[in-house]
Amino acid sequence: EAEARAKAEEETEKAKRAQKEAEVKYEEAKDEAKKYRAQSQVVFSTVTEDQKNFATKTHLVKTNALAIRNSIKTLAKKIGIDKYREVSSISIATDKILSAINYSAIANFNIEDEYITEDLFLYCEEYLMNVLSHQYFDIDMEVQKQTEYRVRFNPQYMSLVLDNLLSNTRKSNSSKVAVNMYFDDQNAIIEYSDNGNGFEGVDLKQIFEFGISNTGGTGIGLYNINTVVHKMNGKIEAMENNPCGAKFVISLPR
Repeated sequence: EAEARAKAEEETEKAKRAQKEAEVKYEEAKDEAKKYRAQSQVVFSTVTEDQKNFATKTHLVKTNALAIRNSIKTLAKKIGIDKYREVSSISIATDKILSAINYSAIANFNIEDEYITEDLFLYCEEYLMNVLSHQYFDIDMEVQKQTEYRVRFNPQYMSLVLDNLLSNTRKSNSSKVAVNMYFDDQNAIIEYSDNGNGFEGVDLKQIFEFGISNTGGTGIGLYNINTVVHKMNGKIEAMENNPCGAKFVISLPR
């Protein structure tokens, strides 16, 4: 009986300690919430009405564009590759809309111009670190830019490529992405690699064909990437990353 009483008292003390710890954590959480609300009020108090209206409109556009993208994927599965090619421009146009909304967050670049003359490597670095790193917060990104690549390019095309590469990376269960940008003897090179599942069971010669996917998807994303890179007069290659994951090498004219 004495032993049972001692055990009961011990359990009671444990319960009291657990309750006290929970109360402390609760108070800490309340303090954090207060700080967050205060910071939010400061941030949003500086937002103008025009910016709020713009955010509302772009959110509406993005919602509808995502609905179109999902409908295209469903349609693609039903009609097959031959008929899909006839409407593939719709898929690319939708991705361009979504990319345009994303890169509008980069204030240093003029989003009104279809083509701009800027440092493309810098654009990729800022788009990855300032935009996509927030959207893909669960993926660690490392970006290296070894030189300046000032050229006339379409930012929507470049954003579309990076958007779809990151989407593919997440689907392949990757936790890390490395991007290296440099010049070789003839081309500007963008190397993109992740540590995901790679290309198991997929013929790399066919990876950019419609319907071929290394993530179990429709294959539209990689198909669109290849289409856009060719529009930029470049080429893209896929290969296994070492020791694991996928690697894509984009070559663009200098």
